Amino acid sequence: MNKFFRNKPLAITVISVIILISLLVFTAGGGLGSVSSTLGGVFTPVGSFFSGVVNSVGDFFGGIFGGGTQAEVAKLEEKVALLDIQNQGLLESEKENQRLKELLDYEETLTKNDTVFAKVISKEPGYMFDVFVINVGYNQGVRKDMAVVNADGLVGRISEVGGNWSQVIAVIDSRSAISVMVERTRDHGVINGTTQMDDVCTMSYLPVESNAAPGDTIITSGLDGVFPKGIAIGEVTEVSTKDNQLEKVATVKPYVDFYHVEEVLVVMPTDETDTASGSNADTQTSAANSEAGE
Repeated sequence: MNKFFRNKPLAITVISVIILISLLVFTAGGGLGSVSSTLGGVFTPVGSFFSGVVNSVGDFFGGIFGGGTQAEVAKLEEKVALLDIQNQGLLESEKENQRLKELLDYEETLTKNDTVFAKVISKEPGYMFDVFVINVGYNQGVRKDMAVVNADGLVGRISEVGGNWSQVIAVIDSRSAISVMVERTRDHGVINGTTQMDDVCTMSYLPVESNAAPGDTIITSGLDGVFPKGIAIGEVTEVSTKDNQLEKVATVKPYVDFYHVEEVLVVMPTDETDTASGSNADTQTSAANSEAGE
């Protein structure tokens, strides 16, 4: 017997078998259902313990790896959306600062003229900025026919003026006419916008002897008394001779991106420009009087 109890594994097995047999004997009247109930009563607390442990561990890791209520998830999504908006605002500010820097650098090249900074506030329907409105006007010293530029070159001229707004007609508009010249050859002509909704211009009245060629730069001549001399307009892309064989015509691609115009400078006239403008007006008046006398 002592040897039996010394062999603990064997003793535990035998005792377990005896207990199970006893349970079967005592519950024989209740059938297998009573046995199941008895065994369930023994093992259910153990199962509940392990189930609780598993659930607690699951809740712990769920809280770490994406758990939370719908309200918390919605709040996080809102924060992400807000950060996206703020980031977009920073990118837009950075782009604007770059444009303003380029505009400031260009302003420094206009040593003889004062300028007024303006922002575009509206435009006519369409995808191009051929006619648009800026946020400065008579109260800021802006007057009709003043030149409008940006960092790329000549944009157009003031066509209407209000107290704190002005309308601009761009060089690509068919109503625009500017006295210009070819920078390389010094040949003069007049540049107009086209009737088509296009971002190119036509330079007329080029001498038939002109050797202007694609790649040449077109600048303002200053002879119309409106635009200061030397403002870049665009580049010649094509030159042809008219059917009358008396003059040439050039197609000019403006430097300004007329699909995207946001900030501009209005160029204030100098005393020289005022004098030229007055002389031009006097000449026109004399010509009109002569025609009336005839």
